[in-house]
Amino acid sequence: MKCIRGDNLNESQLEQVKAAFVFRFTAIGKDKYYPTESAWIKLHAFYFKKNGQLASKPNHCVPHYMAK
Repeated sequence: MKCIRGDNLNESQLEQVKAAFVFRFTAIGKDKYYPTESAWIKLHAFYFKKNGQLASKPNHCVPHYMAK
């Protein structure tokens, strides 16, 4: 499994992330929101399997700085 930063996703990976995280940029705390969808994606990293599929475990994303 590999953790990939949102700004390094290819088109296929980006589509998978958008399909899996439907409430992606709605809220980050009380009355705080990401300004755009691309800002949310850029500030997160996602786990992908070796075959290029979005990993189901863990079923969450992490802050972008956690990806190598």
